[in-house]
Amino acid sequence: MSLWNELTKPSLAIFYGKQAVNTYQTLRGNIRGLDRELQKTYLQTVEVRYRQLADLLLSQGRLPEAEQVLALLKEEEYSGLLRRRSDPPSDIGYSSAEAAAVSVISQLADLGRERGELAALSDKKALDETGRQRLNKIERELLPQANAEFNRALDAVGREAPDTAVKTAEVKDAQALSSKLRKLGPGTVALYTIVSTDKGRSARGWVMLITPDFRRAYEVDVSGLDETVLAFRAALRSPKGDPRPLAHKLYRALFRTPQPKGAPTLAADLEKYLRDQKERTLMWSLDGVLRYVPVAALSPDGEHYLVESYRNVVFTPASIPTLANPVSRDWRALGLGVSKEHKPFVALPGVPRELSAIVRKDGEQGAGGVLPGAVKLDEAFSAGAMMDGLREGYPVIHIASHFRYDPADPNRSFLLLGDGAHLEMSTFNDAANVFEKTELLTLSACETAMGSNKEANGKDAEGLGYVAQKLGAQSVIATLWPVDDIGTQILMPMFYRLREASPGLAKAEALRQAQLALLTGALKPTTSDTESRGLLTGLNGNVKASYAHPYYWAPFILIGNWK
Repeated sequence: MSLWNELTKPSLAIFYGKQAVNTYQTLRGNIRGLDRELQKTYLQTVEVRYRQLADLLLSQGRLPEAEQVLALLKEEEYSGLLRRRSDPPSDIGYSSAEAAAVSVISQLADLGRERGELAALSDKKALDETGRQRLNKIERELLPQANAEFNRALDAVGREAPDTAVKTAEVKDAQALSSKLRKLGPGTVALYTIVSTDKGRSARGWVMLITPDFRRAYEVDVSGLDETVLAFRAALRSPKGDPRPLAHKLYRALFRTPQPKGAPTLAADLEKYLRDQKERTLMWSLDGVLRYVPVAALSPDGEHYLVESYRNVVFTPASIPTLANPVSRDWRALGLGVSKEHKPFVALPGVPRELSAIVRKDGEQGAGGVLPGAVKLDEAFSAGAMMDGLREGYPVIHIASHFRYDPADPNRSFLLLGDGAHLEMSTFNDAANVFEKTELLTLSACETAMGSNKEANGKDAEGLGYVAQKLGAQSVIATLWPVDDIGTQILMPMFYRLREASPGLAKAEALRQAQLALLTGALKPTTSDTESRGLLTGLNGNVKASYAHPYYWAPFILIGNWK
């Protein structure tokens, strides 16, 4: 792949890149016997090749195939979190010319294998006359014929038009997403991001827009992206600063990077396509460090935020099967929480108040939580209590705890339980659809979706959400940084209250409205809250919007079915 790309033969580079990726896919489940450091090195090397192939496909306008590679990349990234024997490896399909070349390669391999076996017998003086005749035929006739046929096949791959290749390649994942988008309506689009990591070359990235009607790719300016994201996150996590200059810089990079030959930018095409839509939903598949960015907090003009114009949700390959599933009108909730310190994890003193504001005991009316159900706090929140609640079939599981992602061995990533025990991801390897009755899993606490290890490269931002969806959960709400206790106690009950008051309201819209309520000051903390926290001024010094800073509302992301 790399050699043909250097020789500016993109069709042949793509052909060999596909073979590489398909080989990696067959190997994916077979590295568990290696030590942890070797596993980590292997996966890091492999992921680069997926991105290189996706970059090649996007540059050639072969977007459905690129979409499939990006989906496989996500599966590869999270394969360490959930290793289930029942999951067959996926692969990327070949076009007609590519499939013919693969067939010739297979024939050559068979002939080479047979020749080797016969030659070994000849060296040992153990080859009979029939074997000698067969060896001569292979060397003098069959191999030259096969090599000539292989050269013709490669020539056909090189001459195959990109649009022909796209039409004839199997792109099941791309077709599945397009089908879901049609069901979700014209106001919903999907956006894939890819960040090239080629060393020694100028960085390049892409955003691919997918609508029910068309696909289009946009080059993205990713120079200095890691530093910009790091600075943006630092600004977001400091309520006294103004994150909007960096929010605007990232917005321009993703939405307004000038396109070759004066083609429209992503921002222009989105505005044109969604202009007349009352409900506008952007579904994001984010790559690398972009997974640490709350897209809702990007700023189109340096003044306002994207949450004011669009619903923003995240999706992974695990999300696609249930994207258009119907949801219940009446929710019951199981609240699970940890408030005590379990070193190295700090205490979460606001958790009891958060859970009591969300969940009320079944049968109780009037004051109390928004949703009927049950609460398991601290010692009552054990692995057994959690599994019992999942089997009972609560549509909503609200967990206020810590999640630790381990990039060296993702299978050992864990959720902190209330009794101090660790619920490792390996626990779920043999669990069949343990979240199949869960419509919404909310993970509300410190760094549930965002770890501190720099080697994670964004995978921790979606890790537990990916696992939960693979195990049947329709959607997940997680957080991108340690959230503020008081802000969470305002936003999360508001989210559930909006959904409970209007059962037909989409989860994404309920979350957006709750975020806007903090941004605009429609929801205000009590005087005692602000005095105790010293948060009497908002982003613009506005006392009425004490919680307007994105620090309080932006870390919450919705992954999966947003209906």
